[in-house]
Amino acid sequence: MNSKEVQKIPQMIQKGLAAHKSKKFLDAKKIYEKILRICPNNFDALQLLGTLCLEIAQFQLASDLLSKSIKINPGYATCFNNLGIALKELNFFQEALLNFDKAISLQYHHFDAHNNRGLVLTKLLRFEEALNSFNVAIQLEPNYAEAYSNCGLVQKELGFYEAALKSFDQAIAINPYSSGFYYNRGITFQELNLLEEALLNYEKSISLKKDKPESHNNRGVILQQLHRVDEAIISYKNAIGFNEEYAEAHWNLSLCNLLTGNYGPGWEGYEWRWKNEQINKNAGLRKFSQPLWLGREPIKNKRIFLYAEQGLGDTIQFVRYIKFVVDLGAIVFLEVQPPLVKLIENMHGVRRIFSSEESILDFDYQCPLMSLPFALKNYVNYVPAMHGYIRANENKVKYWEKKLEKQDKPLVGIVWSGSTTHKNDKNRSIALDRLIPYLSSTFQYVSLQREVKEFDKSILEKHSEIWHFGEMLQDFSDTAALCELMDIILTVDTSVAHLAGAMGKDTLIMLPFSPDWRWLLDKLDSPWYPTVKLLRQPFPDDWCGVMKKVQKNLESLSKKIK
Repeated sequence: MNSKEVQKIPQMIQKGLAAHKSKKFLDAKKIYEKILRICPNNFDALQLLGTLCLEIAQFQLASDLLSKSIKINPGYATCFNNLGIALKELNFFQEALLNFDKAISLQYHHFDAHNNRGLVLTKLLRFEEALNSFNVAIQLEPNYAEAYSNCGLVQKELGFYEAALKSFDQAIAINPYSSGFYYNRGITFQELNLLEEALLNYEKSISLKKDKPESHNNRGVILQQLHRVDEAIISYKNAIGFNEEYAEAHWNLSLCNLLTGNYGPGWEGYEWRWKNEQINKNAGLRKFSQPLWLGREPIKNKRIFLYAEQGLGDTIQFVRYIKFVVDLGAIVFLEVQPPLVKLIENMHGVRRIFSSEESILDFDYQCPLMSLPFALKNYVNYVPAMHGYIRANENKVKYWEKKLEKQDKPLVGIVWSGSTTHKNDKNRSIALDRLIPYLSSTFQYVSLQREVKEFDKSILEKHSEIWHFGEMLQDFSDTAALCELMDIILTVDTSVAHLAGAMGKDTLIMLPFSPDWRWLLDKLDSPWYPTVKLLRQPFPDDWCGVMKKVQKNLESLSKKIK
């Protein structure tokens, strides 16, 4: 070791720090590395280079350097804090937590360590503990805007929306120039369905950071919900312009195109769902050794495996396309969810139907059901409306006919709520007690839903005029049989809406102001199901307006029957 070079190390550290603070990272990095060549165990150079590597997102190198610096000086809290950050970015959350705890044990007033500890606890879904850490950080540093914002994010996750908004307000009061704070507040307003307020926050976020694709994407979502679809499309395209691989923006753009009946680009963009993490939580592209068929290869006399990928209603809606695959000469094997097997088992053209719990036969090609419109190029620009392409089992119909006995009143099948696991359930479902006052006594009502939410059970028990069979509906073949016996079906946007439409039954579908893409905008009918009539909210959250339409339609039906 050259003693003259060693003597110069303090000056080199100062020079490196100056470059580091000026964001001249490459210059600073070269200086720190030179010091470490002279003195490999120099604590200052190790921890400064580790910190620099954090800033330039070289997290593994940062972790290695900071771990080495801690071995030399285990009493420096900031090293443990920075190592925790590196480990968090590498998704080693438990290890990161240990390092933040160590930093706090060495220096309790290290408010950054408390804040970072809260971030890791949030990743671990330990929200109450995370909230406590953020609050400690704020107590130690009352002007800690980031901690207020992080606090708001956790409060939002816990459903404390008003508290979350106050936290974001506080963060913005401290630092009104953070695009992220407005973005986070926008998300909270969006959760509360306060669309105009959400829109203002996303636009403020964009004004502060024009190249933030998430703000453009979320702005598009709000504009779409407000039926300002042309502006929404521009926002999605702006998001994609800043990040060409932004799957969520591509996905949202496709949904907007489908919502407006622009099916060509809609189905093409729909293929981005496989890169969208949110979608893949519920449905994933299956991995097969056989190639994916998207219409390019001839499939005459080829065995093709088609499979359900999303909800029950999606499967019912898209099995209509199987006919066109059969017309191309393919031998079709179909896999659907277990509740649908008996319903679809006799579908024309299907060689064999599988439950998703069964093993799969050998085949030549495979394709998810909802990719069929894109694959079948001849049908990509319009909807093949098919009347009654699903039929109820005759034996099941006879069974349920006996259950219902002879009735003097016409039968109305009703569905007022969907599955709570559906991401949009709070917007599409109705509480039973809101619907009942609008149901005319002229009819006998039959519940077509198997499950009833807790808050609806007591209401249902008080209204004997609504027959509910619950678990007697073993699968959708039972539901279809009941549908067949109804004079009309009244439902929110659930799988039963698709079932009734696919059976060609007269059906009233109650829709929120911002509907799912398949119901288009403003139309009273549906290109997917010719016997369906759409009852739309005139304004956001205006279920009362929908109920009045329900009442009017039932009165009209009553007069026809008389």
